[in-house]
Amino acid sequence: MQTILLLKSAFLCVSRFFGLSSFDIVTTLILSRLTSFLPFSEVIPEIFHKFAAQKGKGHYVGTIHQAQGLRPGMTLFFEGDDSTYVDNKMRLHGTGSEDYYNGGWYALLDRWDRGNSLPLHGCLDYSLPMARTGGYRFFLADKMSYEKEIYHGMEHGEVKNNFPVDYTSVGFFYAAQPLQGREEPTAELRTVYQPTEHIYFPQLMQLSLGGGVQVTNERGIRMTTQHGGVVRIMLNDVPEGKYKVLINYFEKPNGADFQVWQRQKQLSGWISTKKDKEVSKDRVHVGDINLTEQTNSVTFHVRNNNGGDQFELGLIILERIKE
Repeated sequence: MQTILLLKSAFLCVSRFFGLSSFDIVTTLILSRLTSFLPFSEVIPEIFHKFAAQKGKGHYVGTIHQAQGLRPGMTLFFEGDDSTYVDNKMRLHGTGSEDYYNGGWYALLDRWDRGNSLPLHGCLDYSLPMARTGGYRFFLADKMSYEKEIYHGMEHGEVKNNFPVDYTSVGFFYAAQPLQGREEPTAELRTVYQPTEHIYFPQLMQLSLGGGVQVTNERGIRMTTQHGGVVRIMLNDVPEGKYKVLINYFEKPNGADFQVWQRQKQLSGWISTKKDKEVSKDRVHVGDINLTEQTNSVTFHVRNNNGGDQFELGLIILERIKE
């Protein structure tokens, strides 16, 4: 499992990069964590995640941000925009969280879909099954200067902060006076949230073909076969343990039959997807698995059913079994 951790060594490297010193009164470092906070100014209407909220004179020079969704599925919390108020006036309003980090189009191949490190900005990691990502950006040529006060924050969700999240960030800024307050990272704040449901979306599934089948990705993973074939799908990122395997798929007039296996262990019998009318089948339980580093995959065996030559898979959902 890949997790996004901001290690002490990373802080030290960034501090040295900016020439920061913990004893220097003109440099300060903020660590903040979101569940909720009071707005810095009356002109800020919503509850954003706060990167910085300072009075006095200074300039803001960098952000490191870890983002964890508290709802399984697509990372829609990253639709949130950044907002910057300088000296009590709105100065900047962004177009999306990944845009803030000079990325774009999360959950698409070769876009914001994995960790990517560049000199001044990048993605810490990206995992749809874990509903987790993060980014960093350093403002060297475009620092945000302020004379009296600054508020710099980020929404979480498409509108009105409508996606529950657990956000952690580090903001870097120079100030003309010592830090007014500080927040210690308590044991509770350092606790890493572990989802109990993990969803795999077609566009980022890792596939291996065993022959006898053609695969396309349109509204889902469409497997077409004249006789029969197999497709293996990796279940990466999630912690080891026991899970229920649920899938979304389509029943339709040219639907094929399928079985689900975990390596040499059969999870389901043959299931027909051939029906007179097209119907979306959601959260169909096809078996339970014990997921380890060596068994983190499921394999779909597909066979032609009297001209029904297509099995169309939507989502794979792992639901943790409590032990």
